[in-house]
Amino acid sequence: MAEGDSYGCKTYFLISLEGLLYLLQFVLGVIAFALVLSHEESSIFSHYGFFIVVSALCWIGALLIIFFHVVGCCKVKILGVWQREYSLWIFLLSYSLSYFFFFLFSSALLSQWTLKSAQFIIAAICGFILVIVFFILCIIYYRRVRKIRLTEVAWEGDKSTRA
Repeated sequence: MAEGDSYGCKTYFLISLEGLLYLLQFVLGVIAFALVLSHEESSIFSHYGFFIVVSALCWIGALLIIFFHVVGCCKVKILGVWQREYSLWIFLLSYSLSYFFFFLFSSALLSQWTLKSAQFIIAAICGFILVIVFFILCIIYYRRVRKIRLTEVAWEGDKSTRA
């Protein structure tokens, strides 16, 4: 983004790789959530509760992140202060890494308890696709954090060795 960008609507985020991954995350999260919740044997307090909660939080989180990017709240180099950019990417890295493991384990559990139901099998496949999406996002955010760490922070030196 250019340095002079304002806080207006940033719809070009939706056509970037990151935006497309968040849109895919939103769609697959809603599909997985609806498929598991629509089955007569599933409820929040059943075997499938963990997958229901993870998929619901996934699509809600994706919707919020898309909204914040589109309205300009996640603008790169907010007011020129690199700490805010660094903390934003650290947050998104931890978000992606958490959901990578959440979907890995919940999809594995769901695939064990499918009961040969097509709804559960499709939801488990959506979950494993989301594992791949979150892994790609982890790599993207790790590279951004590493770049900022090397260029902006490294010049200050190690603060832990100073007296």
